[in-house]
Formats: sequence, structure tokens, C-alpha cells
Amino acid sequence: MDVVLSRGLALKGSVVSNGVGVPNAGVEASSSAAEAESRSTVTDSAGRFTLAGLVPGRYLVSASAEDKGTASLADVDAETAGPLRLVLERAPTAVLSGMVSGLPPGDDVLMRLVMVEGEDGGSEQAPIEASGAFRVERAPAGRVKARAVVRMQSGAMRSSRSHELTLAPGTESQLLIELHSDVVISGDVRRDGGPLPHVAVSFQPSDNGDAVSMVRAGSDGHYEVAGVEPGRYRVNVADTGLSFQTDYVVTGSAVFDIDVTGASLRGRVVDAAGGAPLAGVALSLLSGKDDSEAASVTSNARGEFVTQTLAEGHYRLLTSKAGFGQQVRELDLLRGGPELVLELSAADGVGLSVVDARNGRPLEAIVVVRDLAKRMVANRHSDVAADGSVTIALADGPYLLSTSANGYGTATLRITSPAPGLRVGLTPGGTLVVESERELRGRIRLLQPDGEEYVRCWCNGIADIQLKGRHTSIPNITPGRYTIELLDDDDSASPAGDVAIEEGQTATVRIN
Repeated sequence: MDVVLSRGLALKGSVVSNGVGVPNAGVEASSSAAEAESRSTVTDSAGRFTLAGLVPGRYLVSASAEDKGTASLADVDAETAGPLRLVLERAPTAVLSGMVSGLPPGDDVLMRLVMVEGEDGGSEQAPIEASGAFRVERAPAGRVKARAVVRMQSGAMRSSRSHELTLAPGTESQLLIELHSDVVISGDVRRDGGPLPHVAVSFQPSDNGDAVSMVRAGSDGHYEVAGVEPGRYRVNVADTGLSFQTDYVVTGSAVFDIDVTGASLRGRVVDAAGGAPLAGVALSLLSGKDDSEAASVTSNARGEFVTQTLAEGHYRLLTSKAGFGQQVRELDLLRGGPELVLELSAADGVGLSVVDARNGRPLEAIVVVRDLAKRMVANRHSDVAADGSVTIALADGPYLLSTSANGYGTATLRITSPAPGLRVGLTPGGTLVVESERELRGRIRLLQPDGEEYVRCWCNGIADIQLKGRHTSIPNITPGRYTIELLDDDDSASPAGDVAIEEGQTATVRIN
């Protein structure tokens, strides 16, 4: 067999700062084009670079150098682009200094830091001295979150709640951060009646807050977490081969024993036509109203599967195997539940090509399929074929298919399976900025003129649009007209205005 290798395409250019080439700057190119891989290099002594081995597609090219800032160029066509010039710019900074009170004794401390994170993703950190003093010299300017993080030799970690403040460029601000120790949650971790020694126990705020506390249980399974502020938490117990989650509401110091005996799902997957075992069937268990993946497992050569230990409760089970329709089951998992037998029937499914609408080049697609009741029923697809198409294993029937790619907007269409040869074109879309004079939290949704919600595919699910204070930027929204709705904790909606998104443009909406 003869194999012909190609050198591929290359992007060349220079990285400069103040008109001078920057040596040893890191340069990276990434793309959602099918079969594209990220490439990285460093500049030479004159600031020049070459990124070789690229496939046709549009790339995000970024550069950075310590003390000189960052730069990026989006939507660079590897086939037609000439020499690139990335001009490093240092984002405006400020100084944040102050004190951290309530630090634990220093004998067991491995690391103690103050972390400052900006709304645009920039961050900076600085050590906390034994006295509690800290000084972050290059904190991001603008609206930031600051918190203290302490890690112990034992593996324990404590984090303060985040303090939100505005840092004016070039100024110095003072901040007092408190690590509270007055609320203590303690208890025993058990499984099948016996203690679980040395497992990691962490408390993560359910609202995705930053004040995470983590300890490691002792040899007797006993744990103690100090400084947990009141609120609702997702409690995680982790060890080799173990990942268990449960919920707990902290109102004050208390004893909270954790029994991870829990439930598990075991069973077999067979061909409905003759009962033969099916290997390689991907099974996902989704939980919560956000359909987060609680566990995943693949059937073995005998068609058998068993999940890790799970909290008792309600789950949705999805199956996926090329050439077969999916099974969707609503399950209430209890300890010692019966073995589940899943019969999959052959089905052609959906053949889908996702391309850049501007040039027709195939993209690495993110695909989520829902039924007409808006329940997720498929979030995986088989490998990309030579022509860039993917196959989604679906039983015959009507669905809502949403597809996207990193750096592109989402397209949603009604389909009926089987559906070979579907082709969807995507563009990068525009950016939506939501501003307010007050701190906005929670979520928004975008309604299309037909009343359907605009969805954003992300990984194997659909991402909420979370508000981040006074300024939230949401990139890659498909062009169109939308009605914005604010959502509260129980998904009650209130209108917040209308907006038109145009390709390559930024639209700003102010909510007062």
C-alpha cells in the first residue's frame, strides 16, 4: 500500500510589542475544522513564528508573553492568510492589597493564595504572608472577584467566599478577606455499614460559587470541615474507583453522616432481533433539571454494564450505539435494584454534515438531540467519516436536533429519523453583551420569533446563559432577532428586552 503524506498548510507571522519583535512568545492555533489539531510554537529571537501541519480551516491564533500581554486573531483562513502580525497588549491592571483573617496554623499549610479573577477571564494571584497580608500587583482592572485559598499538607483545602469589587486601572485598593471557622460540619463516611477511610470529602456551593471546602477523612472514616458558610451544597465523596454525590443544606454547625452505599445500575444490552449481547453500547445517566451527566459506562463483550455508586434518586438513562435506535428510560435508582435488560432495535439514525457556511468545510460537530417534549435523548455520535459527516444513533421518529462547533453559533432544526444526508451550515455569529447598573445573577434565555428557545450546545449538553454581574458577554450567537427573558430559581420568566444579533457584530442590551 502506498501512503502519500502532505506537509499540510502553515501560518507564518510575527509577535510584536511596542513595535519590536518579542522572542520566546508562545503562539497557538486552534480550529473546529474536521481533523484539525491544535498547533503551538514559540517565536524566534526576532519574534517570528511558523505554525506548520495545519489542515484547511479557519483558526483562532493567539500569542502571549510574560509581562507583555496577549493578542489574538480570530477566523484566520489557513489557505489564504498572508503573514500574521500579533500585537501584544497588556490588559489594564490595578493593585489589590489587604489582610486575610482566620488563617489556619502554619505547620500544616502547603499553600495560601489570594486569587483575583476578572470578568473577561484574566486572573492573577499572590501569596498570603504569615501575618495574613497580601498584595496582588497586577490584578485585572474592572469588575473582579477576589478570594483566599488555603491548601494543607493533608490534602485539605479551604476557600473564602468571593468578594466582588471594581478596580480602577492604575489604582490601589484595600480588601479584608475572612476565612470563617465558626460553622463546622462533621460526620462519618460509611459504605455497607463500615467506615470509608481516607476518602476526599468536598462541599461545593450548588450555585457554582467559589467557596469550596475539601478535607480527607481519617482512617476511621470521620471528617470535619470548618468554615462552611450557610447555603445549599453539593457534597462529593471521591476515591480511586469511587465518585459519589449528594446534597446538603448548611444552616449552622451540624453532624452530617454520609452513607455512600447508595445505588448502582447494572444490566445487559441485547439485540432486540435475536437477543444477542451488544458490546460497546455507551450509556449515560443524567440527573437534575440541567441534565448533568452523573455517570457513564460502556457495555462489555457480554453486553453487561454496571455503574459506579450513585445517590439514590431519579435519573434518565440514554443509550447510544451506531446502527441502533436509542433507549430512553426514566429510572428511580434504589439500593439493590433489579438488573435492567435493554433491547436495542436496528435503526438507520441520522446522517449529519456540519460545515462552515462560508466555505463548506466540515466542522467537528457538537450535537444534542431532544424529543418534542424537550427532553434530551441523544448527546453522542459516532466518529467523523471521511467526508466529515457524523451518524447519530436514533430510533425512528420526530426530534429537535441542535448542532454547533467551538467558535460557531448553534442551529436547531426539526427532523424525522431516519434522515440521511442532512447538511447544516454554521457561522461564528455575533456577540451579545448584557449590562446593568446593578449586579445581575441567575440566567437568561433567548426566544426566537417562533417562540422557541435559542439553545447553546456545549460538550454533551446544553449550556445555560449565566449572568456575571454588571457585564456579561456571550459570544457566538446565531444571527437573528431575539426576546430576552430573565429566569429565577424556579424558571419563572420576566421579559428584559429585545435584541438583533448580526454576523460579526456586538449587540449591547442594558437591563435596569
